[in-house]
Amino acid sequence: MKNLTRMILVSTLALFIGCQSKPAGDMAALPDTAAIDVRFIVNAADATSELLPFFTGDEELRVGPAHMFGLQEASASADERGFPAIAFKVTDDDTESFTQLTADHIGDRMAIVVDGQVISVATVQAPLPGSAIISGRFTPEYAGDIVSRLRGETAVVGD
Repeated sequence: MKNLTRMILVSTLALFIGCQSKPAGDMAALPDTAAIDVRFIVNAADATSELLPFFTGDEELRVGPAHMFGLQEASASADERGFPAIAFKVTDDDTESFTQLTADHIGDRMAIVVDGQVISVATVQAPLPGSAIISGRFTPEYAGDIVSRLRGETAVVGD
């Protein structure tokens, strides 16, 4: 956990409301089957939690149950400081429940899970109205890898 905490502090990973930044290009629509798996970091083991590997392979995180949302759009973007980021938008049908979930978890650490791996961890700073920017000190390649994973286009992040 010490390495993960250091990595999060170094990358200053945080979720921002999608309107605070603009995607680098138009967000392309995704297939109807695209989804985003959102979970929250928990401290204690219980029947609904599980350990999942962090994409770096040197940490495991205990996460609560999955909250699945249809994913309408995903693209590489830039945050308000110009750093590479990942923009996503959940489907119109899931916007209200996504917004409510994030409103209920302000201050909690939220994990984005793809293919059974945690690919990012962020602290929810405000309710997210259906779209968000995952921001940090990503390289453009890393941001592109995450977008590809969210879209189901590639099997490896961070290599």
